[in-house]
This record gives sequence, structure tokens and C-alpha cells, in this order.
Amino acid sequence: MLIKGTRTVALLMLGLATTTQTYASLLFNGANSVAVLDGSYLDGGTHANYTFDLWIRPNALGGTLIGKTEYWQEWTLDMTANGGLMFRGAWPYNYWGTEVGQGSLEVGSWQNIACAVDNGQASFYVNGSLVGVEAVQDPISFRADASIGMSPSYGVNGVMMIGYTDSGTTPDYNFFNGAIYGIRVWDRTLSAGEVNSLATSGVIPTSGLVNAVMLDENTGSTIHDELTALTGRNLTAQWTSDMPLIPEPHAVSLMGIALVGWYARNRANPIPS
Repeated sequence: MLIKGTRTVALLMLGLATTTQTYASLLFNGANSVAVLDGSYLDGGTHANYTFDLWIRPNALGGTLIGKTEYWQEWTLDMTANGGLMFRGAWPYNYWGTEVGQGSLEVGSWQNIACAVDNGQASFYVNGSLVGVEAVQDPISFRADASIGMSPSYGVNGVMMIGYTDSGTTPDYNFFNGAIYGIRVWDRTLSAGEVNSLATSGVIPTSGLVNAVMLDENTGSTIHDELTALTGRNLTAQWTSDMPLIPEPHAVSLMGIALVGWYARNRANPIPS
């Protein structure tokens, strides 16, 4: 049964398991809203193969979605002012990143964004469709310390940012204006088919999935990772009950018979059980 404000999923597999999730996302105002993680995605090491996935609802085009600030090792996943995407950064002592997929993103609607990187080649997807490929730094560092503020000093390990960026050298915050939901990170490169299924059918690949920072707490200042002990803080953004309508596959197995039900999240119109 889906009801406004919560989602309840019942699975019958030699017993009944029920989980409840709040409908929420994190809203950034494009001026001073920020959130940070007190640690890092993946294992905090250096990686050449990885995938980012998240949902966004922009109120304006442009701004950093997620990223890491560290002197000459920063990187960010950005939405551009032309409605495109860019994975950019600086390392070692060179800037890298090229805009792709101009016109792929729009204001006012939820869109799924994925960036799958394979040894220096980043493939960008919007709603499961490939919109561009660019060469990026290979590898990148995921090293990060507990958050120390918006502008760490020289020599300090990176800080993982949500909704803004900071190179650590100048105030270049590049604030995002809109809502963000469901940041997931894999330690491998998802295939085009996996990204498409993720965005259009709600099928989440579990192999290599390390982090799931859902941004659905809807209260308080603490941000949680559903898969690890990683936490973060909502510093100045606002919780909102708005979130994407994501198809969800649920399988019920009984005596060898598999029944698959597809449910779309609908906050306004409860679906009777």
C-alpha cells in the first residue's frame, strides 16, 4: 500500500518483511544552500572505474550537483547553464572536463542523471539515455576528511559536497538551485543497459553498489548512507516532500511461482492494497 508521506513494501518470502521510507528530498536555493558528507564515497581511495547516479529537479539551469573540494584534486559533477552535463576537476595541476549533452536537461521536472566512468572515459545519461561522452582525469581521488567547512585550507584532504562546489582556493561555490534525491555510487562502470533499467524501471544493480545517500530523511540535520556508516550534514538546504516518481519492481515468491508487481510512487493519490 502506498500512502502520502510514506512507502510500505511487503515481501512474502518464508515470512513477512515490511519497510517504511519517507517521501522527501533536499532542496537547494541556488544562493547559499549546502550539504556535506563527513567522509567519502567508496573506500576513500583512488579509482578509475565508478558510476554516479542521482535524481534532480532543477529550478534553474546550472550548478554543481555533487563533488569534492581539495587543492588540485577537486572534481565536480555539474549541470551547465546550457542544460548539459560536465564532469570536471583539477589534477595534477591541470584542469579537465568538457560540457556534453547541451539541452538534455530542463527546468521544473525530475530527471535521472548518471555518469559512468571507465578508465578515463565518462558516459553521461539523462533518464536512461546516453547524451554524451567525454575524456576525464584517470584516475580520481575519493579521499576525504570529516567536513571542516566550506573552504578547507591548503594541504587538507577533500570534503565531499552536495549542491555546491569550492575549489579550496577561491570562493567559486557554483550553487545548485533545485531538489536532489538518491545519490548512489558504484565502484564499477555500469553498462548502458543497467543505467537504462535503473532510470526507467527502478531496477538497481547491486553488484558494486557501495553508497546510497538518499537524502530522504525529511527532518533534522543528519544525512545517512543506507549501505555504510557514512553520514553527512544538511547545513543550509531545506527538506521538501517532493521526490521523483520511480517505478519499483517487487517480487513475491511462493512455492516456485514468481509474481512481479510494479508500483509507481504517488504521494498525492494513495494506491489501495
